[in-house]
Amino acid sequence: MSAYKIFSPDDDAIKRLHELIVENFHATINDLAESTRLAILLPSANNLAQILTTTFWASLIKEEGRLTRPCVFFGAPHANFPQWTFQHKIPLAPGSLAKLASGTDTECCYVGIESDNDGHLVMWGISPEPITRGVSVQAIGPGYVLVKQQYQTIAIFKPDQEPILLNEQGSLSARVLAQGFLQRKFSGDFRWEHVDVLLHIAKTMAPAAWEARC
Repeated sequence: MSAYKIFSPDDDAIKRLHELIVENFHATINDLAESTRLAILLPSANNLAQILTTTFWASLIKEEGRLTRPCVFFGAPHANFPQWTFQHKIPLAPGSLAKLASGTDTECCYVGIESDNDGHLVMWGISPEPITRGVSVQAIGPGYVLVKQQYQTIAIFKPDQEPILLNEQGSLSARVLAQGFLQRKFSGDFRWEHVDVLLHIAKTMAPAAWEARC
């Protein structure tokens, strides 16, 4: 796995992202049903780094002539949620994740990831949604990775650019709104570049409103 490593639990962005995940969890836990609260597992900073690294590289691998767009979530199987478990758990690796992503509809199918008894991350099955409503990671293009918590995007990792943490003070809320709109309207043809174009047009047409929103 070392040959693929691009994220580290010691990176400032990973540390801050982990802090945001913990803060968000404690801020919303009282509003969740008890069964949902019990099902939520929070990834460690090391888990986050491994999952982001694997998802990033899997999104650059071609299967059957096309790039894959893997979606994963962190959490153990839970009886109260729809799921299909594998007969044998699969070690988390870019090649294995890419193969799973190529055989599923990534718009509505997530690969479940948990930590085994030895602390290694493994893929245990698939679900039509992130089972725990906890932390999920979605590749929306080659190297374009979103981190979500309870279905809300909280971080964006783009190739050769600084990570964007959307829960930070002064975060780019307009970018999140544009992303959500385009994914709902054009889920099959969504590209991150479309968000940048839409925001550029909005800024050109209504600069005052733009400044107020951002």
